[in-house]
Amino acid sequence: MFDKRFKTIGKKIEILHPKHSERLAEFCGFMLGDGAITKNFISVSLNGTTDVEYGHFVGKLVESLFGVKLHLYHRPDSNVGIYTFNGVKLTEYCNKLGLVTGHKIRQQIDIPEWIKKNKKYSIACVRGLVDTDGCIFQHKYKVNEK
Repeated sequence: MFDKRFKTIGKKIEILHPKHSERLAEFCGFMLGDGAITKNFISVSLNGTTDVEYGHFVGKLVESLFGVKLHLYHRPDSNVGIYTFNGVKLTEYCNKLGLVTGHKIRQQIDIPEWIKKNKKYSIACVRGLVDTDGCIFQHKYKVNEK
């Protein structure tokens, strides 16, 4: 799946270990949304056209939080931009934060407790979740012809 540009996959690259913060909670939110965690890397998949600006935000936030390098590639067949960050230690740290490796839905992932216990962290996490998986629409219906 990956070419030689991804020499760091599977390596125990040193990362920064940020303290709990609103920025870290927002990271958890977008990872709960469109993020994926494997044994060797994390990634966030976004629309390759409409989410480019948000993708830059994701890349800068992850790079600043963990000190890791962004690898970006585009899948033109599905117009997806995949923002990937390599390193076993990064995935292990994500697990310590309460994020899971593997299929989020099958594992019934929840917002980590450290986030739910803090209102500011909760707001930041929901912001990340809504930015990736949320939508707003107007729902109209009639009741008794009104």
